[in-house]
Amino acid sequence: MPAFDVLVRNAFVVDGSGAPGRRADVGVLDGLITAVGTVPEGAVAQSEVEASGLTLAPGFIDVHTHSDVTLLGPDAGINKICQGVTTEMTGNCGFSAFPVTQSRAQLHSDHLAYLGPDVAELRWSDFDGYARAVQAAGPVQNVACLVGHGALRIAVAGNTDARLDEGQSSQICSLLATSLEQGAFGFSTGLTYVPSMFGSLPELTMLGEVAARFGAVYATHARAFAGRERDAIAEAIDVGRGSGVRVEFSHLAINDPRSWGTAAASLALFDEARAAGTDVQFDVYPYDASASSIAQYLPSWLTSEGPASRRMLADPEVRSRAFAELAQGWFGGIPWMWDRVLVTQSGPDDHETPGHTIEQLAVAWSCDPPEVALRLYESHGNALQVALFYRTEEDMVEFLRHPASIVGSDGIAMAKRSLGEKPHPRCYGTFPRVLGRYVRDKGVLSLEEAVRKMSGEPADRFRVSKRGYVKPGYAADLVIFSAEEVEDRASFAEPNRLPIGIDKVYVNGRLVVDSGSWNGQSGGEVLRLGND
Repeated sequence: MPAFDVLVRNAFVVDGSGAPGRRADVGVLDGLITAVGTVPEGAVAQSEVEASGLTLAPGFIDVHTHSDVTLLGPDAGINKICQGVTTEMTGNCGFSAFPVTQSRAQLHSDHLAYLGPDVAELRWSDFDGYARAVQAAGPVQNVACLVGHGALRIAVAGNTDARLDEGQSSQICSLLATSLEQGAFGFSTGLTYVPSMFGSLPELTMLGEVAARFGAVYATHARAFAGRERDAIAEAIDVGRGSGVRVEFSHLAINDPRSWGTAAASLALFDEARAAGTDVQFDVYPYDASASSIAQYLPSWLTSEGPASRRMLADPEVRSRAFAELAQGWFGGIPWMWDRVLVTQSGPDDHETPGHTIEQLAVAWSCDPPEVALRLYESHGNALQVALFYRTEEDMVEFLRHPASIVGSDGIAMAKRSLGEKPHPRCYGTFPRVLGRYVRDKGVLSLEEAVRKMSGEPADRFRVSKRGYVKPGYAADLVIFSAEEVEDRASFAEPNRLPIGIDKVYVNGRLVVDSGSWNGQSGGEVLRLGND
């Protein structure tokens, strides 16, 4: 019987803790790391890998993804596994595929359309049912889930903007508790999306108390409205302070051009809260552009009606009102720069609009930009995706280098069939971009710091047991790459290009990427909070 299934020789091991890397051998048996150090010559292994000149690190944990729907399809995650991502954390920004109240299944499906047009039939009611469906699909990498506040609210109250009554409050807490009992790692909000945006501070604090009892996390896409970036951070801190829950502030950024250059003021709020005892951190992705459904930027009264919202625009008065409010700006008055709003995805029969800005389409269609936005929403609903070039690299770099930051892509696990789409390049390039551009080329982070922010720290933050480190007894989720060659190649013009420099990736000890390419193997499993 071999001593190892896999034995990696002479790698430069960066173990996920932030400690200096060292030359070592790493042995794997039955899906677990069993040796880190010097393995004597002659040790028997089914597969021996010579890794001189290469770096071995824990598989990366992408803490912020929107792969909830795509993971149900075949081969989803090729774009992620080829970056070295071995665990996807879904359920962010208030979106999740569970819980589902069948009487409101259409609202749930329309809500999930924000994440992509191919929403599966939601035949389950809870996390257990969704987890079985994901496992049956044969995930390429591991999957960990948060439960979305938007999904919880739809389940108990639909898309209403009213405060929850006593019975609904009890029900939403019970649904959250059930999800956490079944193994969800926490809950998330999307406070600029209907219906999560209707949640009040007392409601969020109430849910935070439930999560805190389970040792779960609260991840928040905050209310970053015009001129109120720091108010949004303060609200997230208030939830943590009031409930005792750990807080993860999602994709920290400054989206208002009038506030560019104020990263230090935002970071000071985190520093002060942490010094005072509130457990709060944040994640960031290494790009100066965001992406989302165009519906996020439309008036909430219009999009809250689900599929009926698009039909409402046939009414001239409704259309005129929506046009006037949209023209005033987004997120409460951030001025539109329509030449910076790029359509990235529409519908399966529309091959003309993706790759064009709203301003370019307005010229081509001989109408005003707000009318273009309304027409696109009218035709494609929540599935219409845009990228907004409303950030600066300077602010992002300050966030990235801060000790409380970790890396999350805000991207989606995609399959071969997705290669004709034009997603944000973060779906294909986030983790190699950190290692190439911000470690090797710009020196923003050391290699050890970067790996810690992409593996060990996320595992600790979300309490993903026995992952995120190269340690004996831990799951053999491993990535082997060339620190000198690793580079993202995805751009907005060509977003579906895989990176270079990622040589091998193992998931639970199984080789799934070899010589930079997916080998057709699926090694992932659905992870659960509290399970080693």
